[in-house]
Amino acid sequence: MDVSDIHSIEYDPRAMALVKERLSKITAAGRSSDRARNEIIADCMHAIWQRKEKSLVAYVVINWGIDHGLPQFEHFTNRFTKGDLLSISEDDIGEVYGLKTLCAEVGFFGRKDPITYIPDEVFMLPNLECLYFGRGGYPENFSVELKGIPESIQEAKKLKSLHLQYCGLTELPRHIFTPWLEELKIGGNNIKIIPDGIENATSLRMLTAWMNDLEYVSEKIGTLKFLTRIDLMANPNLRLPKSIVNLGEMEEMYIDEDLPDLTPEQLAWLKKNNSFIRDDEPDNEIPF
Repeated sequence: MDVSDIHSIEYDPRAMALVKERLSKITAAGRSSDRARNEIIADCMHAIWQRKEKSLVAYVVINWGIDHGLPQFEHFTNRFTKGDLLSISEDDIGEVYGLKTLCAEVGFFGRKDPITYIPDEVFMLPNLECLYFGRGGYPENFSVELKGIPESIQEAKKLKSLHLQYCGLTELPRHIFTPWLEELKIGGNNIKIIPDGIENATSLRMLTAWMNDLEYVSEKIGTLKFLTRIDLMANPNLRLPKSIVNLGEMEEMYIDEDLPDLTPEQLAWLKKNNSFIRDDEPDNEIPF
């Protein structure tokens, strides 16, 4: 909290009213006898500033969810007061701040306005572990045409699972690969390259990128010690990196064996690890 933050409270009548209310409660409870009044006022202002910062995050996330028809935010529609950040109740702030899973599936078909962005404030949610765009992988259930992924994703220190299926993506920015990311699903997009930044995803266990336009996967993929589940099906122009054989034994894997320019070593690795569905097994949907 710096000088500008202090001024943002001083010039906000609603915020100053809350500061005075908080100060009165402290005084009435007799908790101020051994402290300087200016110190207590500063603490009260800091507390209200924190409340205002949380309110801003909650305000943006809730509005984004309501505007795009996300079922998780339907119950906010009738009681959420727009325009006054400090009017958001402590309970509503707590509910949004406590979100571990944010599911960006739309609650109805045929919505006209697609989701084109993820606000930075989504990645400011301190407990966010899973972000799902189209969890089931069925594009008719939602309308997403993301223009990109903000760099603020690197602030989401607990984000382990990121599902960006059928989102209209044409590229993956390097900043999407964080050391804490464990599961990345990007099937059904128009991505051509999985870039060198993938080596930063040192905790990655699952990568699914079926049905893209993949042509290149970084050689750095071979450095990922925990990666044991891969699906790169339906990318006919993909030239596998030579380092992929360094991944060793897979728990589950789906990669075409007729890709261009496969080396004998790569082909042997594919035949050893592929998990194709047998003829006597039901063909429910695209693997994981």
